[in-house]
Amino acid sequence: MIGAELMAQAIERQGVKTVFGLPGHLEPFFGALLDRHMRLIHMRHEAAVVTAADGYARMRRNIGVACVTAGPGLANALGGLATAFHACTPVLLFSGRNPFSVMDSGAIQEMDHPRAARSMTKWARTVHDPSRLAEYIDMACRIALSGRPGPVLLDVPRDVAVGQVDEEIATPSLGPLVRKEWSSVLEVNLTAVFRLCRKFLPFMCEQHWGRVVNIASLAGRGRTFVAGPSYMASKAGVIALTRAIANEFGPHGITANTIAPGLIDTSMAAALSPEAKANVVQQIPVRRIGRPDEVAAAAAFLIGEDVGFINGAVIDINGGIWMA
Repeated sequence: MIGAELMAQAIERQGVKTVFGLPGHLEPFFGALLDRHMRLIHMRHEAAVVTAADGYARMRRNIGVACVTAGPGLANALGGLATAFHACTPVLLFSGRNPFSVMDSGAIQEMDHPRAARSMTKWARTVHDPSRLAEYIDMACRIALSGRPGPVLLDVPRDVAVGQVDEEIATPSLGPLVRKEWSSVLEVNLTAVFRLCRKFLPFMCEQHWGRVVNIASLAGRGRTFVAGPSYMASKAGVIALTRAIANEFGPHGITANTIAPGLIDTSMAAALSPEAKANVVQQIPVRRIGRPDEVAAAAAFLIGEDVGFINGAVIDINGGIWMA
């Protein structure tokens, strides 16, 4: 998968079926749209491109998507952006751009697109990483549609559009998240932990001693490579729940701590492609993934008799990729 294909996938998840554009710099994106059987309407002027997306957004009551080329192409589109801004119309405008490798070298059609469009957009950014395109598109759509609606700009250099992206490490987005998935993940990862703790805590109180060790994840501590929003929320919830238990039941001789593993050599890690796993390992200071016995050793330590003063802690086992 290349960045342009991820772009097409991300806007399709937003419910967009039609894109208006003029070719230049982002032709791979146009090809990706056609591969997904989405409707691509070519216009003859960039102002018309944005105006058409504006009308589409008003009629569909959803985001309208336009795509123009760099430099003069974006300059021609500014009139349409200004109209959408004053009409409070949610339009996502992609502007193509020369590759980063020729930035500041006087390349043809080079221009600082976000700066040029900032006064007539709610938000304007340049995307630097192909694997973050879906994240940026979802963010742009949320901003365009929230509060006082309005247009947003994403500046996509050509080398980002054609850059290789592994589907498994491409930043997960909120776009495809459905209520059923959200509820299911939280039920397994958070509600089940709550119910188990509630079942055993009364017996621990009776004997005035207990050790609670819950397993969260690096995903509950910060941004990760492969975790989606429901998983991240559930694991953050486990950390918060455990700290609440530590605070409430500490006077009864009960401690509660959390272990937050990073990428561990389990069946979940085995599902990653070799390329995805190698990409993650290169970003871990110890240059390897963790072992299950390393997590077990931390759990064994936390349930010991001599660790009664460790309470409400989060033990990170991630090779140093997250340090807090």
